[in-house]
Amino acid sequence: MCVNYVEYSKLPPIFWADDFDNCMLLGEEGLYCTIDFKLLPIDRGNVSIQWKNIQELMKNPKRYQHDLLRHGICIPTTCPSVTRNVEMISKFKDKLTKCYNKKFVSDGLYGEITHMHCQNNIKLFFDVYDISMM
Repeated sequence: MCVNYVEYSKLPPIFWADDFDNCMLLGEEGLYCTIDFKLLPIDRGNVSIQWKNIQELMKNPKRYQHDLLRHGICIPTTCPSVTRNVEMISKFKDKLTKCYNKKFVSDGLYGEITHMHCQNNIKLFFDVYDISMM
């Protein structure tokens, strides 16, 4: 089986990035996270055509692994229900995973965040005393 262009165009994009600059213009609300997102089928017994196509592409070592997505997300715009004021990073990661999975349910897929790095627009200022203590 060979994945044709139409089927290939329907696959989730391997690389995706929300606009970083616009996210940082949100001031204190701006939070931009880059994630590695590992895709899996929702139902392993009855996999979707999308998952079959991903598996087919994974057979060729010269192709990108379509089950591992690398996305940049502006949290307030892509997942507004996810807030920074969660007590633990694991809860934040769980909420972000739950929100981001909504993009893939119609394709019979779900995912897990395997790596995450977030940054905001809050500047930390160090004075001479802080630097000397470091």
